[in-house]
Formats: sequence, structure tokens, C-alpha cells
Amino acid sequence: MLKEQEQSTLVGALNLRGAAKYMSLSEITVRRLVYGGRLKPNRATRRLIFPIAELDRFLAGHSRKRG
Repeated sequence: MLKEQEQSTLVGALNLRGAAKYMSLSEITVRRLVYGGRLKPNRATRRLIFPIAELDRFLAGHSRKRG
């Protein structure tokens, strides 16, 4: 069932660990992006919660060119 979700547009939010995995980055790198102002988490709680739309926005603007 997870593969079906991956193929469709995901809606919701992820914690720090989930966001790092979703973006294929380390948790430390995600924290650095937050503190640098390049990634904006939801600050409604004390924990870092990242809307998937925000992660997608960041990834779309910072896609890596491989080759």
C-alpha cells in the first residue's frame, strides 16, 4: 500500500526524521536548512514538523543534476 501512496501526491506532514528520509538527507542537514532559513517547518509545536508541500517546494527548487 505504501507504493500506492508514493505514486500519488502525498498530503500531510513529517517529523524531522521523516523529512530527512523523504529528502534523502541527514537530520543534521535538514536542521541546517531550517536554521539557514531555506526550509520552513511548522512551528505550531515545539517539534519540527514539515508539511510535505514545503519539502516538495524545496526539492523542486534545489534538484541535483546528476550525470
